[in-house]
Amino acid sequence: MPCWPTATSTPAWEAATAASDDLGDSRWALLAEAHEPSDPGAAFEVYLRLAESTLLSANRQAYQKAAKRLKAARRAAATAERSGEFDDRLSTLREQYHRRPTLITILDKAGLVP
Repeated sequence: MPCWPTATSTPAWEAATAASDDLGDSRWALLAEAHEPSDPGAAFEVYLRLAESTLLSANRQAYQKAAKRLKAARRAAATAERSGEFDDRLSTLREQYHRRPTLITILDKAGLVP
């Protein structure tokens, strides 16, 4: 079971963070999006973890999905006043995957530069 941020502002979020089985990335993405207005910091963490797990696959579709999730993470980080932390994590991801030129190009085109 992944270690997701905990918060109790909505019943769905509370149930998801207490679940003993994996809910799947799609459900976590929906929950993070719904929870973002009330707790952008928790949503930020979920978006980052989803992007990182998406990057375990090395293909254009995964890169585009990761870029979308990173853009959501950047938005949530800005709202939570954690933009510096987002930039640090983005820099780390870019360094980690610097040998994937297609990914780097997609991140650049999406404006995902620290």
